[in-house]
Amino acid sequence: MISSPEKYSPQEHKMPIDSDPLVIGKRSHDDLSTMFVDIASSIQYKLLAMMLGIFLLLNSDIFINRVLSRLSGAVDVKTVTTYGTCMQGLFLVIACMFADGAISQQLI
Repeated sequence: MISSPEKYSPQEHKMPIDSDPLVIGKRSHDDLSTMFVDIASSIQYKLLAMMLGIFLLLNSDIFINRVLSRLSGAVDVKTVTTYGTCMQGLFLVIACMFADGAISQQLI
């Protein structure tokens, strides 16, 4: 115990080696606005635009009438069945894989 200010020694009250120092005034990395900026800066806008185009193509009447109607059970009259929706999702995933590969190889 410290009985008087004259006997105080800084070596007696050192911070343990395994403790982290408290830094005041810096922005932390878990700040909500910092997280949103990090997320927005890492988005591949080319891929998002291509995914939207592919999605619109796969849900168009042209794709449904010319491609999905050839698969048995995918289209009922002019309505896509559950199987047809699964096939559209499969085509979307495959097309997005090719689009991502083309973007990463700088073909697009």
